[in-house]
Amino acid sequence: MKIKLLILEDIKVAELMQTCLKHEHLNFTALVVENEEEYTNALLTFLPDIIISDHTLPSFTYQVAINILKNSGKRIPFILVTAAVPEQYVAQSIHEGVYDYVLKDKIDTLPARVIDSIKKCSVESRI
Repeated sequence: MKIKLLILEDIKVAELMQTCLKHEHLNFTALVVENEEEYTNALLTFLPDIIISDHTLPSFTYQVAINILKNSGKRIPFILVTAAVPEQYVAQSIHEGVYDYVLKDKIDTLPARVIDSIKKCSVESRI
């Protein structure tokens, strides 16, 4: 199965993410977007299996991205990638709809988190 990744991130970090995923032999196609308009269009036209997002982009935040996703009615797992995460912040982001998070200094855990989030969403969709 080929996974369609929508990545909300600047191009340098997005390339690092893709290199990490390729290293683990994940079969994927990725679309990198950096602003709200590109993100909204990608939800409609690219139809991703999963979304990986930085916590803050220059033009908008993951909270805005989560709200756009919720309002679209689509059920797509959302992974937050961030430099540091206080425990309270993790609980809040999961409550908002984030499936999982990855610390940037532990980016090597991303492939497993992608697979686990897709499986979790698939199971939840059947319930």
